[in-house]
Amino acid sequence: MNTTEKTTASITLFEPDDAKYLKWVNEHPEGFVLTSNKSLYPKFTVIHKATCDKIKILKAPAKPGGFTERDYIKVYSTNLTDLNTWVLQKRVNGSSRKCSLCF
Repeated sequence: MNTTEKTTASITLFEPDDAKYLKWVNEHPEGFVLTSNKSLYPKFTVIHKATCDKIKILKAPAKPGGFTERDYIKVYSTNLTDLNTWVLQKRVNGSSRKCSLCF
């Protein structure tokens, strides 16, 4: 499986490749990142600005690979509307919440 899977022209799902994910985040400060567990459970589905430290810095005791290589996925876009539409299409009762620190 490719580590990068294009789902639409403006939406990319990264799984599992922390290095490519972090590269994109650092190169697209205007972008947005949806974080979620792989089942897209509403409680864990949050949209962040690409500049948010919560999606760029691993907290102890997390080990390398903790962004995309374990239980969580990252979906990203430079278009917030497209990201919200992706959530609606991929999940029943599709909704997400915005990060309280970066929005």
